[in-house]
Amino acid sequence: MMKFLQTVFEIKSLLLLCLLLCFAQPAFSAGGKDVKTAQKHVDSGILQLNQDEKKWVDGHRSIKIGYDGSLPPYSFINEQGVIDGIAVEIMALLSQRIGAEFIIYPDSNWNSLYRAAAKKKVDVIAAMVNRSDRAKWFNFTKPYLTKSLVIVTRQDNAAIANRGDLAGKRVAVVKGYRYVEQMGTEFPTAVTVKLDSMLESLKLVDQGKVDAAILFLGTANYLQAKHKLTKLKIAAFYERNSADESIAVRKDWPKLAGVLQKGLDSLTDQEVERIFSKWVVRGGVDGSQKNAVLNRNSSADEAVGASAAMPDSSAKSGIEQKPDIFDVPKELINPSRDALEIGKMVIVFLVVLTLFVLWLLLTKKQKKARSQAKTRADTRSTVRNLQADHLDDMHLTIVPMREDDESLLESVPEAEIEQPVPAEPVLTKADLEAIVPAPIALNPHKLAQEKQAEFLSTEQISYQRDEDGNFSFISPSIKTVLGYSEAHFMANYLNYLTPNPINKELDEFIEKSIQGQPNQICEIEIYDADRDTHWLKVTGSAIYNGLGHCIGIQGTMLDITSEKLYGKKAANAPEIEGDAIKTNLSQTFHESLQEAIYRAEKIGNQCSVIFLSLERMRFLDGGVVNPPPEEVLKEAGKRLRATLRDSDKIIDIDADKFALILPETTEKSAKLIGEKIRKILQVPYLVGVQSIVMDTALGFAAYPDHGADPESLIKKAQITAISHPVEVAAAKNKKPAEEHLSDDASLQLQQDLVYALDECKVALRSTSQNNIKVLNRHSQFVLHYQSRHSLADYSINGFEALIRWQHPELGLLMPRDFVDLVKDIGLLDVMTYWIIQQVSFQALDWEKKDVKPGVLAVNLGDLTIKQAVQVTKIADIVRETGAKPEWLTFSIQEQDLVKDMELVTSVVQQLTAAGFQVGIDNLKSEAILDDIRQLPVQVIEIEPALMRYLPGDADNGKLVARLMTALRDMGKTILAKEIESEHQLEFLRNNGCEVIQGHLLSRPMPAKEAKELMENLPDFAWYLKQ
Repeated sequence: MMKFLQTVFEIKSLLLLCLLLCFAQPAFSAGGKDVKTAQKHVDSGILQLNQDEKKWVDGHRSIKIGYDGSLPPYSFINEQGVIDGIAVEIMALLSQRIGAEFIIYPDSNWNSLYRAAAKKKVDVIAAMVNRSDRAKWFNFTKPYLTKSLVIVTRQDNAAIANRGDLAGKRVAVVKGYRYVEQMGTEFPTAVTVKLDSMLESLKLVDQGKVDAAILFLGTANYLQAKHKLTKLKIAAFYERNSADESIAVRKDWPKLAGVLQKGLDSLTDQEVERIFSKWVVRGGVDGSQKNAVLNRNSSADEAVGASAAMPDSSAKSGIEQKPDIFDVPKELINPSRDALEIGKMVIVFLVVLTLFVLWLLLTKKQKKARSQAKTRADTRSTVRNLQADHLDDMHLTIVPMREDDESLLESVPEAEIEQPVPAEPVLTKADLEAIVPAPIALNPHKLAQEKQAEFLSTEQISYQRDEDGNFSFISPSIKTVLGYSEAHFMANYLNYLTPNPINKELDEFIEKSIQGQPNQICEIEIYDADRDTHWLKVTGSAIYNGLGHCIGIQGTMLDITSEKLYGKKAANAPEIEGDAIKTNLSQTFHESLQEAIYRAEKIGNQCSVIFLSLERMRFLDGGVVNPPPEEVLKEAGKRLRATLRDSDKIIDIDADKFALILPETTEKSAKLIGEKIRKILQVPYLVGVQSIVMDTALGFAAYPDHGADPESLIKKAQITAISHPVEVAAAKNKKPAEEHLSDDASLQLQQDLVYALDECKVALRSTSQNNIKVLNRHSQFVLHYQSRHSLADYSINGFEALIRWQHPELGLLMPRDFVDLVKDIGLLDVMTYWIIQQVSFQALDWEKKDVKPGVLAVNLGDLTIKQAVQVTKIADIVRETGAKPEWLTFSIQEQDLVKDMELVTSVVQQLTAAGFQVGIDNLKSEAILDDIRQLPVQVIEIEPALMRYLPGDADNGKLVARLMTALRDMGKTILAKEIESEHQLEFLRNNGCEVIQGHLLSRPMPAKEAKELMENLPDFAWYLKQ
């Protein structure tokens, strides 16, 4: 009897042990004993490379590496502004081991970093999840870091003990991660609070403003300990091992991926232990856990500070472990043979029972699905019969069955659908109306006459959303397309989305755009003000601030109702899409041009029309791109619209053809605009890793020079259409091949310039001076400084900063060789701000070395008149470098005063209020002197062309003398530039000039030589006497 009872007890103990093993496994894993293999290492510590790998490494001694700066303790920006963390230290070891220098990419924002890596501006990203969609751009090592998502709550919160408890709660999440979308789908009743950082989410939990936060385990432990957030606890896992991090390497460097993998394998246990122990919070894991890390039997994530989540627990305590809940009986450890045999039988029985229950559930589900399909088929048959009756009675033509109706029939055979079931009662028409919308009766001829304009609307709506996805701007064209005012639509647009399931994709579209995924597209179905249905094609891309952080999205919405009605159902649609569509577009263009002519005639002015055809697309090597990529056409449309004024009108004639109507524009001005458009559209488009060039054809006509009616202007524009550059060359009896090569060389130069300016953008986004210095060592742009001298004693009064482009193949290029190209592609502001940043750093460097250069001058070019000068941004750039505003002076062109005195006055006042000095460049007219008198400007530069032939040029000599006399009377400082002869010098001295600049005294020189000039200033007075 006792033996039987002992056997029963052992069986119960064994069953209890099985249950405990099943349910306790997550708890033990939560304590840092996860068995997921992160990275297999060897103990040799020696990197064995084959000959090909050694040769490759010898040829690539500098490798650009990027780190995500927002994930402590893996990689983050520390308090000194330097990237730090586990991944950084591991990569430092690999750098030593393979014998290559890792140059840190200065921008640590993930979205910017990913784009830079895709464009091969970054060679390696230290930690990236290996996903299938990234395989196109990267090769990956095996994972060496894993991260688990956990749920963090306050310690006094007992309502959240597992993932399912998040329903209905306020949960803090971090923007840009995939789990945010997953969270919204899984828990629609939960309120997600989207934040910029994981620290913010923890603070909100600590303050009781949200119920929980979802973030990575290692990051949670590190931030809790660092910021002393002692009220928090880790309640449960949200998703275990959700982000296995590998080293990502640019796709065209597969050998480097293999070398880095060998480097990871060569790390010794002692090296890994040293790195992890440094970042373990409050002692981290106990000895057994460290061994698990070293043996790769737990994730790196859970090894980092696992015990810090619960400061009062022992080293053995895990996140979900409660060691004092139960003690394991001795019988559970050493069960008898009889108990083991019976336990095996019980387990087999439970497995069989489980499979049987699953089979029953599956069978029931299949029967229910067949029943539902049959019911839908019966309903559809009845619907079709009633529709047929309705047609016979009313003699009307109905539109084809909607696509969503057709989808109901996919799983049912046609014969079954067509055959009605007598047993079912026939639905009345009232019943039918409750099931499906009434059929729409359409007459194709009446439709073409009365509704054509509505269906063929291709009006484009521009919009912007903020970082939370809410509308912040919508263009007035929303009124034309949907009939709503801008404010009303932005506040209520969700109410006008139809019940169509496709509209659910809008949230995913917004989320992906905010995450930085480029060229997102979706379609939505929406009601207009008259409750008619429209289809809109929505595009969007992220907007970034100066620090590279996403602050929202911008894009367009295009009405594609006609495409939906006629494009995909062309066989059954009213036949109005061929000549009728062309006629309608022609009529729209004709009416718009007639209106422009009428307005021009009324005010006695001119107007012009441009025909623009995107002739072809080709690679830089000459190969034709066919078919044209959709993203290139979209980008071309954006560039085109950004080039024109608000008053100009664009008519989309075809996907690659446009008509431009330019009010108050002469033919000469239209041709200048056309040339600018041609240059803008011809700047290469980067698609993947390929550069694509677009050739255009342009035709011009102007009222009244070429006619007084639309027909005459249209005919003239068509006749004068200009072919692409190759054909133009042939028409001028040049060799087409030579002209083509020359054209491609220019395009390649533009492409090189875009890449060089991209580096400037990165430098402007960086806040670390060390990173900027590293980047500048690889920058293609350099600054030279030309000294300005007082005429009284030839002492240095200051320097002007002058940019040069050190092209990798063409050598050092002067501003005249590339500045106009910079203007054409619209990046003059980027280049100017970069110059300001570099000049500020240089001024600070000279100040620290006790070198006194005087005031450093930067020319703002034509940014002022283009309203592109952001004084607050300039002030921020200078402040971030550590320089002082009074060390810099900015020059504004005289012609800008002539064009818009009010605008220039505002900019000058803002600059002087910020502490900067301001001067006027290229003064050549006495008419502007009164305006200069009103401005708080000090240094006035005389137009160099006026002094080129002084003193022999008597007329210009008299004008210069009068200008100088007037400026002296105002108390202004007079500057003369490009002085190259002693005769010019004497003339200027005799007429009261105070400061000169030119090759007579010094040439533009690098900063190092400028410093030497200041420290060893020659005796210019003695030199000139000789």
